Amino acid sequence: MKSSWSLCLSCLIIGSFSGCSPESPDSPEAVSPADSAPALAAPSAKVEKLKDAEEVAPEDSPGRPEEVSAPITEPTVSASETSQDSSSSKEAGGDSPFALPEGGVPPVLVASLKSGDLAAVQAALNQGQDIHARLHDGSTMLHIATSAAQKEVVKLLLQSGADVNTPWTQARVTAIHLAAVYGQASLLELFKQYGADFLVTTAEGETALHLAAKVRHSAEAMTTLTSFLTEQGCSINTQDKGGNTALHEAAKAGNGIAVQALLKFNADRALTNLEGKKAAELTSNASVVALLED
Repeated sequence: MKSSWSLCLSCLIIGSFSGCSPESPDSPEAVSPADSAPALAAPSAKVEKLKDAEEVAPEDSPGRPEEVSAPITEPTVSASETSQDSSSSKEAGGDSPFALPEGGVPPVLVASLKSGDLAAVQAALNQGQDIHARLHDGSTMLHIATSAAQKEVVKLLLQSGADVNTPWTQARVTAIHLAAVYGQASLLELFKQYGADFLVTTAEGETALHLAAKVRHSAEAMTTLTSFLTEQGCSINTQDKGGNTALHEAAKAGNGIAVQALLKFNADRALTNLEGKKAAELTSNASVVALLED
């Protein structure tokens, strides 16, 4: 039986932006986009921390981030924006729902990107849709499709000229970060073919590993992500603007699975952040402390 889950990117990049849970092709029991489409929202407030992690991922949910607090809303499109999109389409002189003479991404196309409607996305591109256009929240078509784990749509966008390294406005989050958050190693491998910069950091100085470490993936998924990203040159001990490494973030989240995966790839448990604290000092989870003090 499929179970829905939600993921708030605000707990990953505090005060930056929110995203929602997509289908995870790497996960047998992942919820479908139709049940839980991605949401790309404007900057939001801090949210609750991840619950304390189990050291072993639930056997019935491999490769899928466990549910965390603060569900995420759909990308918001105001009535005025919808009206403007409609009028712009008419002014363009065609009946196509994709016609937007001055850029933007119409709601019908957003829905197609999230649901994986390859034919509709191709039709939009054929009719002149700007592949670099942004939603009002600063996200691009590639960000939407990546957050929805729609690999075929992502591939089409990349083949059509989408830039895998384009950041999502102020948070400076790229498709690489999003794929890591959602445990999509297969998308990361695809991005590699299109010149992905795996060393890129967010506005807070966080790498894709920092973000992946905050999410409760299965042990297999987290190990795969860590292995792939480190092979691409993403240092396991990179420190963000607060001096925190991915290990610090995993500890703060009480994420024992991520802690184990990072230690397996030689994360330095002795490193301190700008407050002079080691990863073990950032958690009250006894099992995580034990891992870090081993």
